[in-house]
Amino acid sequence: MKKAIFIGTSKALMTPHPFERVEASVRETFKGVVDLTCTTDPAAFFHLEDYDLGVIYWSQRVVVSEETISNDCAEAILDYVAAGGKLLILHHGISVCNNNIAYDVIKGKFLRHPKMQSITITASQPGHPIVGEVKSFDLVEEPYHFETLPGFPEPIYTYAFEDGIIPAAWEISHGKGHIVYLLPGHGKEQFDNASFRKLIVQSAKYLLGK
Repeated sequence: MKKAIFIGTSKALMTPHPFERVEASVRETFKGVVDLTCTTDPAAFFHLEDYDLGVIYWSQRVVVSEETISNDCAEAILDYVAAGGKLLILHHGISVCNNNIAYDVIKGKFLRHPKMQSITITASQPGHPIVGEVKSFDLVEEPYHFETLPGFPEPIYTYAFEDGIIPAAWEISHGKGHIVYLLPGHGKEQFDNASFRKLIVQSAKYLLGK
């Protein structure tokens, strides 16, 4: 079985997205899919090469320098992908892109989010392998808005907000490797949503099959 590491943020760091709140749901989601290691130790970013898949569910409050991750950390993540590694970024894990080195590659970064509310996440590429049967689902979630760079890919999922359409999932290649970002994941309620669980599993299988 292929190996994956899930990197979250400890509640000891006063994060709004503590790994401890979702750990049981995460382990259940990945059961039988990968041999999963879970950690809140940011040193794991420098050892991603030991795993077939890295899952980032981690806030920028760790390994920070002037409110973003260090260049060394960003470079370690991107070197892993460039060498053929596979990366799945969930929800606030996109904060790695507050470092411009990562932002230049992943092409989108967190801008803001309005209050938690119900959104409908809909496949904009219904034939994509990540989508499968999950064409659309409703979820109470933080509706993240993103700042994007030229070259931002066609989203795999989107959601409608006021007068706009916001990306909710996308993928991008870097070197020999590949990255997928999924917007959901605020807490246990979201990880216990059956459609989101399927989306996580299908994303992991897609990445590991590339």
